[in-house]
Amino acid sequence: MASLSPALRPPRRPPAPIHRIVRPIVVIGLVAVLGACSTKAKPPPPPPPPIEIQVVHGDQTRSVRVRTGRTVGDALDKAGVQGTAGVERSAVDQVELGPNGNEVTYLLDEEPASLAEVLDHPATLEVIDGEDTTEATEVVRREQAITGLPDALQYVQAAGRVGVEDATVGVTSGETVSAVPVTPGVPAHRATGKVLALTFDDGPHPTYTPEVLDILKAKGVPATFCTIGAQVEEHPELAQRIVDEGHQLCNHTLDHVEGLEDEPRDTVEEQIEGGRQAIIDATGEAPAFYRPPGGSLGPIIYDVAGEQDEHVLYWSIDPRDWKRPPADEIVATVIDALGPGGIILLHDGGGNRDATIEALPKIIDLARAKGYTFVAPISGRPQVG
Repeated sequence: MASLSPALRPPRRPPAPIHRIVRPIVVIGLVAVLGACSTKAKPPPPPPPPIEIQVVHGDQTRSVRVRTGRTVGDALDKAGVQGTAGVERSAVDQVELGPNGNEVTYLLDEEPASLAEVLDHPATLEVIDGEDTTEATEVVRREQAITGLPDALQYVQAAGRVGVEDATVGVTSGETVSAVPVTPGVPAHRATGKVLALTFDDGPHPTYTPEVLDILKAKGVPATFCTIGAQVEEHPELAQRIVDEGHQLCNHTLDHVEGLEDEPRDTVEEQIEGGRQAIIDATGEAPAFYRPPGGSLGPIIYDVAGEQDEHVLYWSIDPRDWKRPPADEIVATVIDALGPGGIILLHDGGGNRDATIEALPKIIDLARAKGYTFVAPISGRPQVG
């Protein structure tokens, strides 16, 4: 079929303007949006206003506002209030010994409540601390401490007699509430009889201590050995021999530190406690005495030695044998200074002690010839007087 000539073709329809196409789409979109808005859920109602809680703790009252549904614990946290559980306290000093089981209690409008209880209305919350208690006491019969001993024993002391008392004490703390004498004691006092005490410092020494012990054994004389802790650690068998042969051990510090009264308390404690522990480790027995190196005394010395139950042992007769004078000079110095209750200072360590070993039996014999007896520094023997 033959095509039509351009002149005979029908004219084309022009395309629709773009605004005629977009306008219906916009209208449809607006309708959709308006429809969606018309079906949206309503906003939730506002939350209820906070409720006021009056928190009472002792004589303090604090007001806090919390939302409904919060707990007693929440209100306490907001108020910064924390109750205190009860404790048991000692009978005299009221020192805290530990919990007693009396817990904190809570009252909500005067009704018992827990920390987890929910708050839903204004209320008064009272916090009641657990009540403290005082420990129970008991009556024990015990020996009274001996009185009358000086701070430092320069002379032999008559031991006196231990008294007996019935004491009311705290069951846990042991604090004494009161005491009633049962048998009165007799105070210690300075010896008045012709007695002497022999003491030896700075041992034990592997050469001289056995020689001293041999002489004492042959003469039947007791003595007190003031040992250095470091020496005891090196020669524990000698410390044990001293005890086994009936003599006393005395703590002469761990390292023979002189001027100890001027040292810090930690150093004083280290030296005294260290010397004591060395003796205990070697013999199983604690020393009854403490002798200060160089004779250094002072309140801190008395205090720390007392805490270890050690009497400070001094002397009244000192021939200065540590300077190694001739044996005859040592003997003469001691014999010239004899008097009732004299405490003689000699050395079995710290240097050459040959002169001391030579002088010792002569001292014993000459003193006995003058009517003296050898005893311990604290003695209950009748001749002490």
